[in-house]
Amino acid sequence: MTAGALVFATPNWVNERHHAIPIAAAVVLLLLLLLLLLLLRRQRTPKEPKAPKEPLKEMPLPQRAHLLSAWIAAHPKPTSARVRHFLFQHTWIVTGASFGWWHGAEALRELIAADRVAERRWGIGKKSELVARRALADVEARTK
Repeated sequence: MTAGALVFATPNWVNERHHAIPIAAAVVLLLLLLLLLLLLRRQRTPKEPKAPKEPLKEMPLPQRAHLLSAWIAAHPKPTSARVRHFLFQHTWIVTGASFGWWHGAEALRELIAADRVAERRWGIGKKSELVARRALADVEARTK
């Protein structure tokens, strides 16, 4: 774009050629500022996808962990359906705590205790306990 083109594109009250240089400088400055803002905005966006919000219609994680612990205590023998239920609830609590949902660390502590009960009663839960401990360490590291 030449200075002559800028003079043609300016309003009627700007009819002198010496006004074209400040207008061109202002346009270039505004474009550079816009480019800088776009670059800064792009750098601030997280590289990982955002964690989903906690479902409001679901019970809080600590309550879910406490109920899972009581549920394990009420069922002395493991069946495939009981193990699937245990693993689903365990995964829900660990994932929710990893997302930063409400009182996730508290729920993970309760879940670790439930894993110990499952290991004593059913003979399973050691690997789940390690997963919960790792998640608890991550959650506590993030909150410090």
